[in-house]
Amino acid sequence: MRGLGDMKILVLLGIGSVLLAGAAQGPTTSRVREMSCPNGGEAESFGPAMSPDDSGKVYSSVLSPDGKEFYFFKKVTPGREDYRIYRSTLTSGHWGQGELLDLGGDYSDLYPAPSADGKRLTFSSYRPAPGDTSSHPNAHLWYVVRTPEGWGEPRFIRASIYGYYHSGLTTEPAGSLRYNLTTPDWRSTEQFRIRWVDTAYSSPSKVPTHPAETYWRERLGDSVYVWGVVEGPGGIAFVQVSRVGTHPRRSPAVYFVSRQRGGAWSDLVPAGGGLGEGSPNFIWFSRDSCYVHFTRDYSSFARVPLATAIGAH
Repeated sequence: MRGLGDMKILVLLGIGSVLLAGAAQGPTTSRVREMSCPNGGEAESFGPAMSPDDSGKVYSSVLSPDGKEFYFFKKVTPGREDYRIYRSTLTSGHWGQGELLDLGGDYSDLYPAPSADGKRLTFSSYRPAPGDTSSHPNAHLWYVVRTPEGWGEPRFIRASIYGYYHSGLTTEPAGSLRYNLTTPDWRSTEQFRIRWVDTAYSSPSKVPTHPAETYWRERLGDSVYVWGVVEGPGGIAFVQVSRVGTHPRRSPAVYFVSRQRGGAWSDLVPAGGGLGEGSPNFIWFSRDSCYVHFTRDYSSFARVPLATAIGAH
């Protein structure tokens, strides 16, 4: 059974996946075919190789805009909300070992998201937020600016709400930042968007719930829990669900695919290439929309051809 420290990450997986997909949405399905994407194939490792000691500790990943840096975060202290962000660099076609990213101070940092131009790195952090008088520390929004020497000093993003949990950060194609905002009592989570305006981030605006998420939550009943929906190339919905058992425990989340048909959605079909089994999570799409990237069993990183993932869809 997972400890309480893991629960904060787990309860937001599906919603976080929605955000991660937004950063990498690319061409439509027809354009994907024109770009000669693979017609199929098995899932393969992508990014840095992880140690067996990292099993069960690895969370979301993201590529830098130039494709030469691979960022991810992992748990470093069992049973606690203690995470660190790591970076791997691509050299001569090979990913180097992930190295701890120096973000100033020994704090729990998570959900890295490089800006579209590569000049900033946003992330969530448990470091003390200026002016926060909450009785219990929580993860707020921060960013750093790239300098010739590396990343600069962390700067607090004023769009943060004190005491709320900020997670699932991702940079959208237009350059805006999307994230999840969870209430202090953990009963409600919504998505918001902020934009970089001149020299600072804007006030947040709410992001509407994906229609496929609403559709399937209304129809699947109490035996299945819908975590969220990832919108893929061509409008295909990757629906992340868990079966609900006793106590009420939920099975590991997996992905199904569905496509909009007028006002309805096609029957759920298990996603292929390892996305419909085990514990796949934090999916996102390559910039050419040829591959689906994901974290496998909280232990390693992989990618699978989109054609394999969606099958007959």
